[in-house]
Amino acid sequence: MTAALRYAAKRLGGGVLQRSKTAIVSEEGRRLPTRLFHTPTKATAVDETNTVVSRLSHIQEKKEELYNLVADFERTYKAPFSISWQNSRLLHQLSTQVEPRPSDPYWRMCRRVQRKTSFFIAAGICSAGLSTGAAMAYGLHWLKKNYSKDLEDWWNKQMRRTGAK
Repeated sequence: MTAALRYAAKRLGGGVLQRSKTAIVSEEGRRLPTRLFHTPTKATAVDETNTVVSRLSHIQEKKEELYNLVADFERTYKAPFSISWQNSRLLHQLSTQVEPRPSDPYWRMCRRVQRKTSFFIAAGICSAGLSTGAAMAYGLHWLKKNYSKDLEDWWNKQMRRTGAK
């Protein structure tokens, strides 16, 4: 059982959980693995940068491809509402992440809908926060107005019981 846990921890945490031979001892006496302070050499940094750039460009190509695929589907077929609604939401999200297409009216419509959706979500969050704060302030005011005498009597009773002043 412990071997399985050790193996899982090693898989999840990589080598961070293993103690290295050249552990650094900090002022508090804790052992810190050197891997936390490892800086890549120039050769590995360039290779990693090239890998990251190629992967990001691949992801962007797939987003463009997916946008084109869903947009063509929406324009061509009349799908049931549940599928059409999900595809429309996906299309609106993708419209903010693909290259701008100002000559495409469908892209402009999706972009406009996404901007309005984002605005109304933000406005809803702000108004919900403000109305919650106002309701709490009113509720506290109402409690103080209606129950201040009862609260004062309760507090005095508690103080007499404990003998404190």
